[in-house]
Amino acid sequence: MIRRRPVTRRFARPATLLAALTATAMLAAGCSVVSSPRAIAPTAMAVSMPDVQAVGVEVTSVNGRIVITQDPSFGDAVISAEARLTSTERAERFSIETVMEDGVLRVRPLWPDGKQLNNESCNIEITAPQIDDVDARTSNGSVRLTGGTGTTIIKSSNGSVTIKDRSGNLTARTSNGRIVVEGGSGPLDVASSNGSITIKHFGPGGDAPYQWRAATSNGSIRVELPVSPSGRVRASTSNSKVRVFRKESGGAQTELLASRSIDLELGSGASDIVLSTSNGSIVVVTP
Repeated sequence: MIRRRPVTRRFARPATLLAALTATAMLAAGCSVVSSPRAIAPTAMAVSMPDVQAVGVEVTSVNGRIVITQDPSFGDAVISAEARLTSTERAERFSIETVMEDGVLRVRPLWPDGKQLNNESCNIEITAPQIDDVDARTSNGSVRLTGGTGTTIIKSSNGSVTIKDRSGNLTARTSNGRIVVEGGSGPLDVASSNGSITIKHFGPGGDAPYQWRAATSNGSIRVELPVSPSGRVRASTSNSKVRVFRKESGGAQTELLASRSIDLELGSGASDIVLSTSNGSIVVVTP
């Protein structure tokens, strides 16, 4: 087995970046004077990593959004960051570290003196021709993942989670924010404490059974199944109704049942769909 030597890059203040990056690197930075601890001193930077085609991604941020996109039209992986700090001096010393090792691109902000101050934030965007396994975590910010195949783990304390056209084992958690899964296929386990959950045009994958869990404490759940499940479907809510619809040709929907909770055996297959909320409705639409 050939192990590639880890490649580490650090984004530092503009003068250092311009001297250190290759001809494919791109950089833009700017700072403004601040007179309060609010984070209003911006800095922005971006870099293209040549010869990086298919990558797994591990990215961590605090107080900032994360956007990860598979785009085959890109020739290289591109990482960009926008941060706001409490002073011009801190903005000049802020940097982003990227480590490429064994096919995994790890990205994290490097705060001055190793400490992020209150109200400081960093948004990170990653685009690559092919996105494999993804592990994305932020404390206060949204996460958006588009495309690719592989294991997915997404966690945010306060922010929405949006996953589109993604296949593979998918896990997502947020405390305060909605979760939207659209397009793709695979096992699914998503949960929010305060936010709605929407799953549509997302299937089990090939002939595989549904293996889905979706739960929220305060929010509605809507699931549109692309193929009828063969197995068990369970759904419950404390303060609303579970409604099951069949989608007819032409787009019309026929309500099959409405109840506080349901536990249905649909065929003898191994599908297992579990949906639950404390405060909100649940709608299941099946072919």
